[in-house]
Formats: sequence, C-alpha cells, structure tokens
Amino acid sequence: MMLRANVLMQLELQSNAIGARGAEGLVAALRTNTSLTHLNLHNNPLGADGGGRIFLDSLPHIQLLELDLSVCLQPARPPATNYL
Repeated sequence: MMLRANVLMQLELQSNAIGARGAEGLVAALRTNTSLTHLNLHNNPLGADGGGRIFLDSLPHIQLLELDLSVCLQPARPPATNYL
C-alpha cells in the first residue's frame, strides 16, 4: 500500500475471499477515493457480476492505471466435505 499526502493510491487485496457482496462495498468505498491508481483483487471469488461491477461502476470515479481481476470470475465454492 502506498500513501501520498494521506491519499490511498495502491490497494492490494489479493486472496482475501472477497465475493460479489464484498465487491459492492468496495465500489462504494472507491466512489470516495478518487486517487486510487492500482487495485489488485487477484484470486478473489468475485464472480462475473462482482468483477464486472467493480470495473464498470468505478471507472467514472477513479483514475485506475492497473486493475488485476485475474482468477476472479469463479464464484465462491462451498467447503469440501470429506467422506470415508
């Protein structure tokens, strides 16, 4: 995370189990932080709706130079159950 004059410019949130609901909260936060230039959401189960929502809803509000949504289109999987 890089701060300049108390302004968030880079946010690393990879592998934090952020789903589509979390993406909605992130979009709301991005509307008030217009200085963010780098956002890394790699390997979060955003699903197509969550990932697309971040990208499309945030564009008018921020000046992103880099957005990493790789490995984010899969929805969250239920926990594995082990049967003997």
